[in-house]
Amino acid sequence: MGLSSLMLLIVHGIASSQRQVFVGKAFLLTWWGYLLVGTGIAILSWCFASLLSLTLIPILPMLIQLLLTILVFPILAWVFGLVQSSLLRHI
Repeated sequence: MGLSSLMLLIVHGIASSQRQVFVGKAFLLTWWGYLLVGTGIAILSWCFASLLSLTLIPILPMLIQLLLTILVFPILAWVFGLVQSSLLRHI
């Protein structure tokens, strides 16, 4: 199993177990949850990658990726919300 697959399984487990907390809540709560899970997964991924390579991988690229992901999340959430609303209207 690859590192990305393992991280996605961990995220799926967290999201599945906390679904009731976020369904129907304000967007800021969802964004906060995304920030917490994303930060934890980024750090865990960096630790595993460093452990597998037996050296400390530079942390700056991981932090930049995390920052961009957190900043892009609201835009993508809005677009996907519009697409979902449009699709549900036609059912």
